[in-house]
Amino acid sequence: MARTCLILVPHYSKQRTSSTDFTKKQREYEEWVEDVRVKLNEPGAELERGERVPLETVVEQIQAKFRHAREIV
Repeated sequence: MARTCLILVPHYSKQRTSSTDFTKKQREYEEWVEDVRVKLNEPGAELERGERVPLETVVEQIQAKFRHAREIV
C-alpha cells in the first residue's frame, strides 16, 4: 500500500527595496535617533538649570501610574 505525504513549504518572496525607500527609512531612522538623543539629554539639562524634582514626588508619580494601569486591566 503506497502512502502519500503532503509537504507544505512557505512561500518567501524577496521584497526589493528601492533606493528612495532606503533613503526614506534612513532619514526616518536618523530623525528617530535625534529625537531620542534630545529626550535623553533633557533631564541632565534640567538638573544643570536647578530644576530638580524631589525623589518622593517621582516615586509617588510612578506608583500612581502603576495603580492606574492595574485599574485599567
